[in-house]
Amino acid sequence: MNLRAFVPALVLLLVTGPAAAFDEMRAPFAVELAGEVVPFALFTLTALPNTSVEITFPGRDPKAHRVDLRTAGSARETLEAAGVGSGAARLSSYAGGYRFRTGGTPGLDVLTITNEFDDSVVVNVFTMLPLASVRNGIANGFRIGSYPADRYRGLDAYAPPPGFIEVTADNQNTFVSPHFQLGQFLCKQPDPFPKYLALRPELLEKLERILMEVNRRGIACESFVVMSGFRSPFYNKGINGKKYSRHMWGGAADIYIDVNPVDGQMDDLNGDGRFTRDDALWLDSVVEGLSGKPWFAHLVGGLGDYGTTPSHGPFVHVDVRGFRARW
Repeated sequence: MNLRAFVPALVLLLVTGPAAAFDEMRAPFAVELAGEVVPFALFTLTALPNTSVEITFPGRDPKAHRVDLRTAGSARETLEAAGVGSGAARLSSYAGGYRFRTGGTPGLDVLTITNEFDDSVVVNVFTMLPLASVRNGIANGFRIGSYPADRYRGLDAYAPPPGFIEVTADNQNTFVSPHFQLGQFLCKQPDPFPKYLALRPELLEKLERILMEVNRRGIACESFVVMSGFRSPFYNKGINGKKYSRHMWGGAADIYIDVNPVDGQMDDLNGDGRFTRDDALWLDSVVEGLSGKPWFAHLVGGLGDYGTTPSHGPFVHVDVRGFRARW
């Protein structure tokens, strides 16, 4: 036995204890929305108004599945109760599966997809406020600002996002994936509701897969603290953020683990009895270990670890920029 490898692992186990049962909530059957695989039993899709979305079931009989639509959000529900843009009229079946049309205004539709065994997948579909509806950098009083006119390296990933999720006091606690809520990704600027944000589904999948691995390594954690999620260009400029910060595209999160104890800072993850950058490096190593997996390739992006400053404790930055970056 390699005692040098065993002792730190034993110390970590004694400090954290065995991980409680962690529900990964993987999708119980194969389903795709708009050609994208739904990886979990609860997930999120964003789309512009009046967009047709195909729901398909790779390798399976579409007739063995049922799709139910529920409209969420008081304004949308009021309209549909009056027969305007009813949910039923926006969902139909065809030989290859189902077609769903998003609403004409920003809001949330909940699709519950059930197979013949009564297993279900729930997809929250957010109809976004189009970028074209943002006037002079402001959306309904929320200051978004302006995106860089030139794209970084000419990459499409740095084009302005097509739209923004409208966040209200009522929907901010909506789970957008099994262990993360919409409000965790809100920009920190103090504008009143409604607020707006961009959020990439790939980021949600990446955070969920990192969380799964953290729990497999013995750290019982139900979610990360998202210290910084979306940043509007307005806010990013105000804090002297990077010109091409992936936070502005809803594809980045600064995270840390705060469960033992809950005290507003990174936990002692490496079991050395201190709260230092080494704990961010431990979390960094978890992400790096996943990065070489073939199934992780579509989640490639940036990774950086940070130590303690007067304004924050240790944390790790992760993003889904589409190419590898480290710092």
